[in-house]
Amino acid sequence: MMKKKLFIRSTIHNAGVDHPDIIEQQVDAEFVEMEDEMQIFYQEGSNKDVSDVRILAFDDHMIVLRMGAIRYEQTYVMNEITKCLMEVPGGQLELLVQTHQYKRGLDYIFCQFSLKQTNQTTLGEYQLELKW
Repeated sequence: MMKKKLFIRSTIHNAGVDHPDIIEQQVDAEFVEMEDEMQIFYQEGSNKDVSDVRILAFDDHMIVLRMGAIRYEQTYVMNEITKCLMEVPGGQLELLVQTHQYKRGLDYIFCQFSLKQTNQTTLGEYQLELKW
């Protein structure tokens, strides 16, 4: 297991909003490299609102597991729609994740996707960039 700085940039285009929200953060992460998989572990948040995040990045897909006040497991597969059950303080949401682009390099991950409710209402378009 190697420890490295992980730079995270999330760009969120919410439905009906002109300008995107951009969230940038830097965290200490632990990396485990295997033959065809990269595992990344880190925590985000502060004080008592801390979430554990685990990323399983393969050549052709990625799984993000988040454990905290908001809990989910999202799978990103190019040109496919996957389901995600998200637990939030007010209850549960079932979401559809449509991955438009996914690339994993030696020192980065890039993913573009959209989230929709099961009634097909688009919640937004997202871009996730990870670099180490």
